[in-house]
Amino acid sequence: MSQPSATLTTRLSPNQNLTFEELEALFSENGPTPPDEPLGKLTLRTSDGQYNFLAYLLADDNDVSVKIESYAGADRSEFLESTECGRRCLIAAAQKTLERLKAETELYSFSKLTARKWLKKERVNPTALNEAAINAIVHNDYDLGVPLIEVFADKIIVSSAGGLVEGMIFRDFLKSYRSRPRNPHLMKVFRDLNLAEGKGVGLSRIRRIYDLSIYSIEDNSVAAIFPLEKPVIISGDEEVKDVKTTLDYIKEDPNVTVAQLAERTGKSETTLLREIADYQVAGLLGMKSSRKRIRWLVKDPR
Repeated sequence: MSQPSATLTTRLSPNQNLTFEELEALFSENGPTPPDEPLGKLTLRTSDGQYNFLAYLLADDNDVSVKIESYAGADRSEFLESTECGRRCLIAAAQKTLERLKAETELYSFSKLTARKWLKKERVNPTALNEAAINAIVHNDYDLGVPLIEVFADKIIVSSAGGLVEGMIFRDFLKSYRSRPRNPHLMKVFRDLNLAEGKGVGLSRIRRIYDLSIYSIEDNSVAAIFPLEKPVIISGDEEVKDVKTTLDYIKEDPNVTVAQLAERTGKSETTLLREIADYQVAGLLGMKSSRKRIRWLVKDPR
């Protein structure tokens, strides 16, 4: 359980020269009919009139981000890239995070064409993943750290800093209707902009699809671990369109490097590494390596 700390509304902003153009635009586009002063009811100042940390999170410029880190395998031994969605209004950063996750879930779908068959069905449910990401951003303890999303070959982990809020036990967490938001004022902004709903709604949506055992709760963190389903080769005589796949390029040149594949396919190396991982999980591709080179082994799925 997290120790009590200053709330977002009582903790001072490290910067008192804040602007909110992005937030005002978001309210104008997505929020309810704005009052004459659309930010007037957001509790952005402390009792003595200074900007608080909630204002800092929602300002146009800050040092807070949501991190998305990608790895080639099932652990952190082979790092691929890190993306920061932030250093701007946290609402806009959350939207950028969801866009990035959409790209990741598209990569992790079963809709990719293989040498002979189609890989079908999503490997992770995007609705549940988005709910977990928003929960992590809204309920994060910004005294301890920032939300983190890690993408592995076999799972996606969505983590927030801070354990269960003070006074909440694991049984309450499982009974999501008794949710206690860590940052209620931040939650209200997300609700007003249609990025979050009432207490426990997000968790209820996740539990309709996944067992809540996907959550790992520690003293200073809460993580949702979404397993990625293994690709399944669909049997049958489905017509395959005349599309040259990454596997075709590898078959033509078994010694091709990922950098060379990127040049030939026009895809990024990160995307290619994901596709290669999918082919390997599906049993379509093997690899032999030596000090000087890698040789790919394309396999017959039948």
